[in-house]
Amino acid sequence: MGRLNHFSYLMPVDASIKEFPGVGSLQAKVADRRRAVRREVSFSARWQGLAPNCMARISDLSEDGCYVDTVARVSVGEILGLTISLTQEKNVTVQALVAHWTPQLGFGLKFLALTEKQQDELRGLSGENDD
Repeated sequence: MGRLNHFSYLMPVDASIKEFPGVGSLQAKVADRRRAVRREVSFSARWQGLAPNCMARISDLSEDGCYVDTVARVSVGEILGLTISLTQEKNVTVQALVAHWTPQLGFGLKFLALTEKQQDELRGLSGENDD
């Protein structure tokens, strides 16, 4: 018999997490849905949705989406305008959908209806053009 703990009546310690639907790492679930590789980055950004002109930091980025570090509150499904500051003179502005939100940490965005130019700029930023 496997080890027992205080919660053994609920779940054996060595049970596979797959045996319990709906339980598991949110991060793993989100990563499984991603089509593009994300790279760690550090860009200043500002976004507007229900809250006006909020400042934040982009901590990972791909041509499909990004993660926004902020304590500001958003709603899953909300559509935002996001401006990523590349340099003092150059920005990329996109529309994005809030895919998930973690209070006091930030939220994940999926980019919407990107132009060819926006796609090229994001590929360059996320390193997807590197060979």
